[in-house]
Amino acid sequence: MDMVISTAPEALERVIERVAAVCPHPADALEAAAVLESLGYTDAVVRELTGQPDSRSLGRMLHTVMKAGHGAEPGPRLVPTRQGVRDELRVLLQTFSLSSIYALPWVVTFALERRHPDVLQLPPEAAAPFTLALMLSLIVSGGFVQCIARKGSFYIGLGQHALGAAVTERIWQCGVATIAATALMATSAAWYLDLFELRYAALGAGVYIMLGTFWLTCGVLWLERRYWQVPAAFGGAGAAFALCRAVHVSPLVSQILAVSVALGIALGLVAFAFSRHGATAVGELASPRHAVLVRALAPYFCYGSGYFAFVFADRIAAGTSVPAAAGIEFAIDARYQAGMDAALLCFLLSMAAVEFINYRFVHFWQQEASRWTPSAGVEYQARIQRRCVRSRALVAVAFVAIALLVLPVGRPTLTDPIASRVMVLGLCGYLLLELGLFNALVLFSVNAPVPVLRALVAGVMVNALGGYVSSNVFGSTYAAAAMCAGAAVFLWRSHVAVAVALERPGYGCYVA
Repeated sequence: MDMVISTAPEALERVIERVAAVCPHPADALEAAAVLESLGYTDAVVRELTGQPDSRSLGRMLHTVMKAGHGAEPGPRLVPTRQGVRDELRVLLQTFSLSSIYALPWVVTFALERRHPDVLQLPPEAAAPFTLALMLSLIVSGGFVQCIARKGSFYIGLGQHALGAAVTERIWQCGVATIAATALMATSAAWYLDLFELRYAALGAGVYIMLGTFWLTCGVLWLERRYWQVPAAFGGAGAAFALCRAVHVSPLVSQILAVSVALGIALGLVAFAFSRHGATAVGELASPRHAVLVRALAPYFCYGSGYFAFVFADRIAAGTSVPAAAGIEFAIDARYQAGMDAALLCFLLSMAAVEFINYRFVHFWQQEASRWTPSAGVEYQARIQRRCVRSRALVAVAFVAIALLVLPVGRPTLTDPIASRVMVLGLCGYLLLELGLFNALVLFSVNAPVPVLRALVAGVMVNALGGYVSSNVFGSTYAAAAMCAGAAVFLWRSHVAVAVALERPGYGCYVA
């Protein structure tokens, strides 16, 4: 199947070919820019086709690529500097802090459920609505968090902190409104279809709103690069929960109060940040129009929501396989949940490594692209492909290392053969998913969201539909096998798209 990667890198390749046909060895960037203008590439055309601001900027890029000529050797390799090491440490800290937004509460919950299961025990009537509230809050808010991270980081990188705060606040407001609207729809559907008792459905909707708003707010706080803020919100929630349990408040009320405290702390920190940035001038850049913002961020929203939809699709499918005689509409088997929780914890903790390994690979790609010459094309492709294979191997090693550290914690509840089988399938599926996500991040680096979304949609469909059929026909534990199949589909389709990008020098030039 043909895959369209992105118009900008392909257009850049065509520009290189046309300029090389007229002037294969431009003396400087101005000559390359002059050739561009003689071929009809005005500033407006250059911006539309390649994303470069004007013909002079594109001329500098073309001169860098073409200056060595067909017979010259590649430029010298860049030696890591102290500044480069500091940048890598900064990126590692940022990726770990972003992944910790989801990993930290899962670590605490996982440990408590294994060591003190009664502490978090909910009434049977409330367990299903609360479980769905958690999963759906991550799915719906995940797309907006991606938009906040992408657009906020863009404006912060330009030094436009006030404008970034204004745009981020607009995205946050849209996210909160969407969460509130979907909560009302879900409550109405639960009442009409008689899925849950109305009071528990309404309570689950309230928790869904609080959790979804909390994830959105944590995404905004991450942009502040003050890494104590999100842990402070979690710490306040943990203290509130411990205090409630110490005075013998029920687990249901304790969890609701803990979520409320975390949300209150996060909202207070965000309100302070917005007021601080709002007091400064926006700067020279104008606020983007709503339609332009929506169109630019739509792929990232779909990716963020699809990411969590894939993570939880097997659980939702497994929860629908409850026997009719049980008298409930949705419930996840405890053994299935124990095995998948262990696998998911390994996945969440190792995602920081995936982000960091992707950063190093793209940085290496940038360096190689800046040294590219036509005579070294084959060697260039071989180096990039070898580094890509090595990076994928590092992703697998990091995942296995995290699993070896985490799984002994949950060993007491994983002795059941069904839980162990589910855990093994879950680990295999999440490892394949991480490899696919590495490919997705590489494609996003060259502004190629379309093949990522195609691969992700295919994987989610296999995961959800396969999990629903297999769990209802053979049993809930087989939903984990469908998740593995969906992850394999996602990995395969994203790998094909990355292979196409790595074989074409224009993509490397576009990254550079």
